[in-house]
Amino acid sequence: MAAPILISGAMDCEIDYFLEELAGSTHRQIHGFDFWQGSLQGLPVVVSQTRVGMVAAAIATAVGLSAYMPSAVINQGTAGGHRRDLKVGDIVIGRACVPINGLEMPARSEGQGCAPLEWTPNHRTISHLSDRALCDLFASTPYTGGQKRLGVLGCGDLFSREMDRIDWLQATFGEDCEDMETYAVQQACQHFGVPFAGVRIISNNERTLDPYDRSTARTLQQFVCRALADWPAH
Repeated sequence: MAAPILISGAMDCEIDYFLEELAGSTHRQIHGFDFWQGSLQGLPVVVSQTRVGMVAAAIATAVGLSAYMPSAVINQGTAGGHRRDLKVGDIVIGRACVPINGLEMPARSEGQGCAPLEWTPNHRTISHLSDRALCDLFASTPYTGGQKRLGVLGCGDLFSREMDRIDWLQATFGEDCEDMETYAVQQACQHFGVPFAGVRIISNNERTLDPYDRSTARTLQQFVCRALADWPAH
C-alpha cells in the first residue's frame, strides 16, 4: 500500500472540507490527537487536526509521522497578512518559514528615552526551506480567488501587531504573513526526513486592518484538493 499524504490544519474550519470529501474515512485518536484516514482525489490521505499553537502542532505532527509514515506533509490553514499588497483570499506558498517567537528586544540604554529600538534575532531564529517539488506543485495549480505567491511564512505563539516588529520581519526575512503552526510542523518533518510544504491563505491583514474571514479556510482546502489531482503518484 502506498504511503499516505498527511494534511494538517489546526482548527475545525481548516479541515472540515477535507473531511467532507474524504472517501472511506476512518477516525483514530492517538495520544489525544485526531486523525482521519481515507482518500482524496484517489490518493491515500491522512487528515490531522493539530490544534492551535507551536507545541500542539509539533506533537501532533510527530505522532502522525510515527503512526502513518507519510510520503509528504502539507500544513495548511489561515494566516494574518503582513504586507499591504496581500488581500483576504490571497494564497502564500511557503518557500520558507521562520519562527517569530525567536526575537528579542534589546534593553534601552540610559538616556535613550523613547527612541525606536530594533528587534533582533536570537540563535533560534532560523529560516527553513520547504520541499521545492511540493512548492512547484502548488505554484502550478490554478487559483482564481486572488493572487498566489511564493513567500515566507512567519510562525509563532502570538499575533504580531507592533508595526516595528512586522517591518523588521519583512526586512530581515522577507516575511509575508504569520500563523501559529507552520514552523513547528516543518521542524518535526525535518527530524523525520519527510518532505514538507506550508500553504496559507490570508484571512485578515494587520497592515490594512482587513477583518478576519473564516470562509477563506474552506477556499484553501478546495485549492489543496485541486493540487492533489496533479500529485505525481497519479
